Amino acid sequence: MGGWGVITSGIVPHLAELCDEELVVYSRHMSGGVVQGVRFTKSLPEAVASQPDVIIGCFDSDGSSRVWWAAPLIRAHLESGLRTAIEISTLSVAWATEWSAMVAHSGSIATESPVTGSRVGATGGTMSAFGYFTEHDARAEVVLAAFCSRVYRFSAAGRPATFKLLYNAWGDTLLDTVGIHLPRFSVLAEDFEQAQEILSTDGWMSLVVASKLDRIRSGQFENADFALRHTVKDLDYVLRVLGPGTEIDQLRDKYLQAISIYGPESDFSSVTAINPGQEA
Repeated sequence: MGGWGVITSGIVPHLAELCDEELVVYSRHMSGGVVQGVRFTKSLPEAVASQPDVIIGCFDSDGSSRVWWAAPLIRAHLESGLRTAIEISTLSVAWATEWSAMVAHSGSIATESPVTGSRVGATGGTMSAFGYFTEHDARAEVVLAAFCSRVYRFSAAGRPATFKLLYNAWGDTLLDTVGIHLPRFSVLAEDFEQAQEILSTDGWMSLVVASKLDRIRSGQFENADFALRHTVKDLDYVLRVLGPGTEIDQLRDKYLQAISIYGPESDFSSVTAINPGQEA
């Protein structure tokens, strides 16, 4: 497996339970066996030395994903037999489509499968995956089932990426509105606490409010479940789908403002603390 972060740290223990042999995780940023049955390495030759049948990628951007999959050792391994390649990153539509074609051309099977569920879903093994398989792959099915409660199937390469980007942008929009509307309930004075309980437990907006209410109330945006820099990256990618001149331009600007105030590694819920006219 290539990549290490919030998602991979959550799903690796689930994947380790599948392995008859040691699970190898490659990361340039981390090493040391912190999970039983898992070996961490910063050496790409060491990562592929065991001749794995399944290779998984989870990265923060197109660039990092491309470096991994285009590495000569990885390419050679994919070409050496019918391997399973699974990419669970949130990528641009162009690179996701190119990646599927590249893996299929190598003679292996590609599963483009961005996931959602953040830290809680990864740790609990209850993520949702949006998948496109270049052909049926029982190994990919087993791997995804280890940390996903549901896999939704798409019929063409790039469509899972398209869906995930649009899905995230809508979620980013909803989160931004929490910062706009939640403070308005403070006119209820001593009943503001009751209002927050209702908003986080009842009604269609409760899923959004409940997931971030503790962070919003405390103003604690460190140890991010989803970092601001990832949000802006995803909005950049979705703008390539939608083009300029949509409300996403303004939304991206607001998340960039949050970065300027709270830093790129802060949780994306910090956007709710941005007030009109506030400057870094």
